[in-house]
Amino acid sequence: MSNQSTEVLLERAKELIQNKRYKDAQTLLITIDHPTAEKWLARLRDMNIASSQSNAAQLQVIDDQLASRQSQKNAATIIFIFCLLLSPLGIGIILIPFALFNYFRHKNKINELKRQRIQLLS
Repeated sequence: MSNQSTEVLLERAKELIQNKRYKDAQTLLITIDHPTAEKWLARLRDMNIASSQSNAAQLQVIDDQLASRQSQKNAATIIFIFCLLLSPLGIGIILIPFALFNYFRHKNKINELKRQRIQLLS
């Protein structure tokens, strides 16, 4: 490969990296036999590894939050049922709106966490 065509390809790879098209840049850099291309490939691979580790950590946090919220939603469900059972006595009827509020608050947060999880996986 001529020196001029190598420079053109390196320039194209640089543009791809600046536009955050890392996979395309990596594909192009693999075809270039030049020390700069090797350096850039190494950096891209390091970025990919760091990104994967970061995603794994974020997924773990989301999974932990999901488990916690699911437990809280289950507890809110039990409280709601308990309130329904006490409502004929006039005791639980006052607490039903609070129990429902808690249930839906946790349910909405669970749905939000699931959306975040899907975004991280895609």
